[in-house]
Amino acid sequence: MRRLASLPLAIGELAAIAGLSAVGTVVEQGKELPYYQQFYPETGSGLSSLVTWRFITALGIDHVYTTPLFAGLCALLAASLAACTAVRQLPAARVARDWRFATSPSAVRARARGAKHLGAGALSAALPAGRARDLGAVLATKGYQVFVKEVANGEKGGDNGGNNGSPPSLALYAFKGMAGKLGPVAVHASLLLIIAGAAGGAAAGWRGSALAPEGSSFGVATALNPATRLAPRPAGAAALLRVDDFRINYRDDGSVAQFESGLSVLDPATGALLAADTISVNKPLRFRGVTVYQADYGMAAVTMRVEGAGKGTGGAASTAAAAAATPGTPLNLPMAELKDAAGVKGRAWATFLPLEDAKADAASTTPRGLTILARDFQAVAVYAPDGTFAGVRRPGSGTPLTVEGVTLTIDAIVGSTGLELKADPGVPYVYAGFALLMVSTLVSYASHSQVWALQAGSGEGRVLHVSGKTNRAALGFGAEMDAALAAVPEVADG
Repeated sequence: MRRLASLPLAIGELAAIAGLSAVGTVVEQGKELPYYQQFYPETGSGLSSLVTWRFITALGIDHVYTTPLFAGLCALLAASLAACTAVRQLPAARVARDWRFATSPSAVRARARGAKHLGAGALSAALPAGRARDLGAVLATKGYQVFVKEVANGEKGGDNGGNNGSPPSLALYAFKGMAGKLGPVAVHASLLLIIAGAAGGAAAGWRGSALAPEGSSFGVATALNPATRLAPRPAGAAALLRVDDFRINYRDDGSVAQFESGLSVLDPATGALLAADTISVNKPLRFRGVTVYQADYGMAAVTMRVEGAGKGTGGAASTAAAAAATPGTPLNLPMAELKDAAGVKGRAWATFLPLEDAKADAASTTPRGLTILARDFQAVAVYAPDGTFAGVRRPGSGTPLTVEGVTLTIDAIVGSTGLELKADPGVPYVYAGFALLMVSTLVSYASHSQVWALQAGSGEGRVLHVSGKTNRAALGFGAEMDAALAAVPEVADG
């Protein structure tokens, strides 16, 4: 227990946890293997030649927070905190709570000598003709709790004995700042609560993601995966989640300001509405233990009207994309994101509108058509079959664009909202732990100050022996005690 309660050991554990957390911050967590093969190839030079995808996956750096090493360090830190609380903090708090009188002048001076830095956090003095009750009254005005008792001749009281034959003496004990002794215990308790909450979330949590087009719905359970086999299924997993609408708010310079998704939670059996809200980044939807975050976006389809016949052996109406639509009828073309495409920087989505059927001869099997490209929801670019730029249109503007004898009118882009779903039963405990940590850290800075005094002798030979010590704010304690001793009157009688 005492070895676990070692401060250097706890500092080493914290340093190791902080180092692993820093690695987990730099390296993206939870990605698929192709991601690491692309961004951490084996063909690098210098340091990058060492940090390769094989190195990352072999050491579990791609999921550092769920590795046995990270979990073991957290468990070891929890054991150190519990041991320190049991071996050091709680006994110190119990001792500080006891009334401990010094029953001889040497015992009073010994209290000051027990402090680590005599003259800084402790003091010792002798006041001729001073009285213990006067000192107690002064200390009471400064927030001390004061206790006085009469000490008979020869009384030990757990300290050095008094002087036999001398008249009865008055012993004084005063203290303040008991919260400063209990504060470290609360700090340790809050850290243990945080670790317990994080461990509970790691063992009993559910996580998942979904990219749902506007107007679609999906079962929450289909998007969630348990962290371990011990994870109980949250009640909200049985619900149905519907995407009522999705929109992106833009700034004046065209950059994205915010993503917003209108969501409805439905009972799959009855269709009853259980919850509904518009979520955005940092404003999730919570229902029955499940939290839905706005995480990403995409483009599901482009809605357009196609009129006219394309040049060549066929026409727009004879292609697979437009065969089922009469001229002027809205047509939805699904869009796909161009991931890792050569020559494409940033995010972009595209679709293809065939203009004619493939020719019968095997030499011309490539379909001929228009390429429609979009980087955001504000504009759509159209390219001719030969790859030349044909024009750009704003969805919903109603302005047609004629290319290769086909007139296109872009009505809208159907968006897909990227949602992250999580069920973490440890979150309330982590929040409570951090709240307690902030309060207890401030409380632990309160100084715990103690004062001992012994009124010995009588008449002109009476002397008030005083000592005191504090664990923090030594300069303030010294000034406070100087003022208190200066306020004790010299009284020849009594």
